[in-house]
Amino acid sequence: MDLIQLVKRLTGAEEQAHRRPLFARHVRLSGEVRTWFAARSHVEQCTFAELLLKLDANPVADGTHPVLGVHARPGMRWTVFGDFRAIYTWNLVENRITVILCSPVVQSGKQSGQ
Repeated sequence: MDLIQLVKRLTGAEEQAHRRPLFARHVRLSGEVRTWFAARSHVEQCTFAELLLKLDANPVADGTHPVLGVHARPGMRWTVFGDFRAIYTWNLVENRITVILCSPVVQSGKQSGQ
């Protein structure tokens, strides 16, 4: 499956009659991520779709980082894709990735509103 087909499937634009699993792992998107995705440009949607394929292939690949802290969930990680950061959990036991949040990357030295 190519990125365009994946984006069409994620947006609901592709008919679901010939459904086959998109991913080797179970991939879930929070409601907030679904709303975020719907408001993105086609290029940003493709970048996100590519991220999902990469996470499905290897959720702990180079470029992903654990979220550390008292309130971090087990298996919580983050990674950057394009101009955005995704926070997700990887549940090894259930073979599931859940994307919890996508937000703009805040670059040091830039203030909000600039």
